[in-house]
Amino acid sequence: GSSSAVDNKQDSKAPTEITEAADNKSETSENKNRLLDTEMTIKIMAAENPSQTFRADAPVFDEIYEKTGVRVELQVIPGSDWEQKARTVIATNNMPDVIMKAPSVKDYASSGVFLGISDYIDEYAPNFKKLMEEIPDIKKLYIDGKLYAFPSLARYQNKMGRVPMIRMDILEELGLQVPTSFDELYDVLKKMKEAYPDVYPWVNRNGTGNLLTCIAYSMGSGYGIYYDKDVDGGRYVYGALQPEFKEVLSYLNKMYEDKILDPDYAVATADQWKEKLSSGKAFFYFDNPSFAINFNAALKEENPEYGFGPMETLKNSKGQRRNMYYAEHWMESAVISSKVDRPEDVVKFMDWLYSEEGSDITNFGVAGKHYTKENGEYVVSQELIEKHSKDSDPWRGYMGELGTGLLGFSLYIDERNQWPFMSEETKSWYDLWVKDEAMDGYVMDPPFTSDETERLKEIKTKVDTILTNELDKYIMGEKPVDQFDSVVAELRKAGAEEIEKIYNDANNRVK
Repeated sequence: GSSSAVDNKQDSKAPTEITEAADNKSETSENKNRLLDTEMTIKIMAAENPSQTFRADAPVFDEIYEKTGVRVELQVIPGSDWEQKARTVIATNNMPDVIMKAPSVKDYASSGVFLGISDYIDEYAPNFKKLMEEIPDIKKLYIDGKLYAFPSLARYQNKMGRVPMIRMDILEELGLQVPTSFDELYDVLKKMKEAYPDVYPWVNRNGTGNLLTCIAYSMGSGYGIYYDKDVDGGRYVYGALQPEFKEVLSYLNKMYEDKILDPDYAVATADQWKEKLSSGKAFFYFDNPSFAINFNAALKEENPEYGFGPMETLKNSKGQRRNMYYAEHWMESAVISSKVDRPEDVVKFMDWLYSEEGSDITNFGVAGKHYTKENGEYVVSQELIEKHSKDSDPWRGYMGELGTGLLGFSLYIDERNQWPFMSEETKSWYDLWVKDEAMDGYVMDPPFTSDETERLKEIKTKVDTILTNELDKYIMGEKPVDQFDSVVAELRKAGAEEIEKIYNDANNRVK
């Protein structure tokens, strides 16, 4: 990714010859079906996710040029610098033509740096317009009556949420049943610890916030501000104010004291987490289950019997079984600069990404080369599957090569490109999650007025910081959990209830 500036220079030399050639034969049928009558180059800035490479010279861009007449000049920024870099170019009004997955669109919308897309939709964005009718949540992206961003939408999503995943072979070896409640989970992990004293059975990645985001809702509370269907018939609550939140902390504290929870839970990176789970140094995690596909591939090399499997949604102490799906759409935002040349054509191009052709190319690559379509089914090239089968993450390795998918250049994402990298067993997991009635639909945040946005900026950081500075003291047992009430009092004083009120008022307006 970091060499993308160099790649772009090389790229930008080539089109001149092509353009001249195209001008000469513009009468021939070849270019008649192109999206744009006149070619153009669009400069696009995008982030590279650590899980998938993103190359400016990926094959998807040549195919996009063939079909649309648009040369994408891609500038790739490493994920770790993304937020900072993207905010800087937006704040200084020094934007490229398009920024994919722009951070905090609402913070800058009122400054006039972004093109108001809603002014162009009726005339230039038929594909997107149709999707707006089908997906009411897009309305929540409007800011003061205008839409400024093209969201990442799902054409096909492998439905799942953050769920508990456990080493089924270890359960069998120790003669244990698959846990059905949080209490049973504790007992099972404790027995695993006794059988394998050197192992910390439960590992977490990316900090304490992630751990709580993954488990708190199932345990009857939640982390940060979130929508809870079981409180007062459904409303936004700040999780730490709920009495059940103390129970989550007690549970984690018990896991920590008994050396079941990895002592590095608060600092372990995603890579360290993956390494432990794929090498048998840990037996349980509660997070994105699709990673288990890669863990199992590594474990089965050692022994074909080894592997993680899912359990049903665990019962909490109130006897509830509840969990949440990931959002049905990613809704990350692609924004266009208000200073862009030919705004109509840029909107037309972004809209093409939501067409069947655009979605096929940006998820599966070049037809006939990277995949074929047979009776509506996508068949990924066997050569590509074999080429990436030995990657540590075959699916994202394959998409990285093509430049496709959610972490590549797609706005209308189709996760059927993951199927060739799934075993029949894994496909059966997805069937289980789709049928699980304890899984709730994700509720997307409502749109806020600019005053609300300002106020949230003022108090949210303050409130969240108070909470994050205290959590580990209770989980690690430096403070007894019954003293957490003093933190709750501080959160209230700093404005946690006002955050709830702003969210609920805004949500009532869109109902």
